[in-house]
Amino acid sequence: MARDEHAYLKLRTGDTVLMSASTIPGNELQTASMVNSLVVKEVNLVTNDAMDIHASGHGNAEDHKLMLTLVKPEYFLPFYLEAFFRYEHKKLGLAQGIPEEHILMPNENGCIIEMFDNGCRIATEKLDLDTVLIDGKGKGHLSGEYVIKARQIMAHDGAVSLVFKIDTITSELIGNIQIESRGFVYSSEVKQVHTDVVEFARNKYNDLHAKKFDIKDIMKIIKDELSNFLMKKVGREPMVVPMYVYITRETGANDLPVAKETPAVQA
Repeated sequence: MARDEHAYLKLRTGDTVLMSASTIPGNELQTASMVNSLVVKEVNLVTNDAMDIHASGHGNAEDHKLMLTLVKPEYFLPFYLEAFFRYEHKKLGLAQGIPEEHILMPNENGCIIEMFDNGCRIATEKLDLDTVLIDGKGKGHLSGEYVIKARQIMAHDGAVSLVFKIDTITSELIGNIQIESRGFVYSSEVKQVHTDVVEFARNKYNDLHAKKFDIKDIMKIIKDELSNFLMKKVGREPMVVPMYVYITRETGANDLPVAKETPAVQA
């Protein structure tokens, strides 16, 4: 309603809105935005600060004591919310006479509660759980998820790609290193920065090639060291994507070298 997006209701000047819920930690900005939108609509806004209208979504201590007294559970599992609240809930259970060994306190996701005819317990084994992200038509596990990290880096500092043209036989560089960048440098500095990046990459490649490093190792080293170079030079650390393409030089009918490319490979 504050955003005028409700399907049926629309606020008018002079309407009264009661904010009976307190702000959940972490939602302060969203709540403040909603309050500002309501104020602009010139509604009569009543909050907890002005009147005792708070309606809790959770029972208080006395409510829980009453529930435990009425139900008289043989086993008790304080569940939901953070550890602080769950352990306070455990204290209420102890105060109501539930034995400590009958209060189950799993502390990690993946804990297994085993139930038998003669009792319950927390198993020594655990399930290997992971958060799964549904992204468009794909899905992936978030533990070490490269895609999400890569998007965050590109959103913050942009991306730089380099294409090295390498002789198939000698592994020497041929021609210029092609460079493209997106969301990295402003138009006023792009030419100089690109020149410095290409010069750095060329010198590093030639140095490592002279030391007989493998091509893939050279790409990895350039990627790591170029990130540090850019951080020192421009104060940003974009995603660096070095790629290479092999060039095969063949001799044509007139004995002039003819270059043939193989598909580019990302390091």
